[in-house]
Amino acid sequence: AAARYGPGEAQDVLFRELVAPLAEGTLRGYDACFLTCGANGSGKTYTLLGTEDAPGLLLRATEHLLDASQHLPDIRVFLSVLEVTHTEVLR
Repeated sequence: AAARYGPGEAQDVLFRELVAPLAEGTLRGYDACFLTCGANGSGKTYTLLGTEDAPGLLLRATEHLLDASQHLPDIRVFLSVLEVTHTEVLR
């Protein structure tokens, strides 16, 4: 699915179409994970964190879950973030 999105795609579009459905699923009891991968400098950090004017997917998902959890009784939100980097290719 991600192949149809280009490097200039807006953060809100990516969130709405790719991540919001995952976040909604977690509110119904499902686990979810989203990740970025690519070469150094390809925009992974920007996609996750964004900018002040265009928050990234991680910030949007966190805000979405915390806002929604305030309206749902007996819900707990657990969020884990892991960054794995390795600039040397293993042979």
